[in-house]
Amino acid sequence: MKRLQHWFALAVLGSTLSVQAGVKDNRYEGNIFVIYGGNGYIIPPRTTLEASVKRGQPVMLIFYVNDSKDCKAYTPVITRLQVQFEREVNFIALHVDSLPEVIDTAAGRYYTGQIPYTVLFDRAGKVVYQAAGMHTYNQLLPYFNQMVVPATAQP
Repeated sequence: MKRLQHWFALAVLGSTLSVQAGVKDNRYEGNIFVIYGGNGYIIPPRTTLEASVKRGQPVMLIFYVNDSKDCKAYTPVITRLQVQFEREVNFIALHVDSLPEVIDTAAGRYYTGQIPYTVLFDRAGKVVYQAAGMHTYNQLLPYFNQMVVPATAQP
């Protein structure tokens, strides 16, 4: 009888473990940059928009939530860009479920209520791209190449 109880408990536990969130649903399962992007480095942000602009560094600002299938699907693109441009571009991902903290920052003024939402800034702090939704690596790459042009070469 004891074995039957253990087997039943394992069967029930196993069946609940198989009902998990995934990239194609809006369920919460943890930090999406760690789970889907393989990139825990991006969270928490290492700098602020203000500090980046002051130092003349380009920025990719991303507004996201952890329980959005679109945000989940977008994280590998962000991670790929971050791996390639981490020395030249600051990546600032802001979790909008922490809205009061986000809105009270300079970056917060760019939040439109849509997620994912991306804003790219050049070295001078000028917005070179902003849009809601997911974007592909190839869509964003030209903007990154433009943003990382050395400061002496910019007009």
